[in-house]
Amino acid sequence: MQFPEPNKLVAGADDMANLPSEVSLLKLIIQTAPDAIITADVHGRILSFSPAAERVFGFAEDEVKGKNLICLRA
Repeated sequence: MQFPEPNKLVAGADDMANLPSEVSLLKLIIQTAPDAIITADVHGRILSFSPAAERVFGFAEDEVKGKNLICLRA
């Protein structure tokens, strides 16, 4: 999978055609990875929390989604 350049703001038609399958693949990886995977936006708000992250941190995704990453500090 090739990621776009960081400063590329507009995707072309070719980029958009592959988007659904790439998103599905990334979701599958996050859901099945043995290691904790947490995605966050540029402000540190949690966007997704993998099942492994739930086991490691002891929180369900619904409990932390939208909160800042700082809430995971021990």
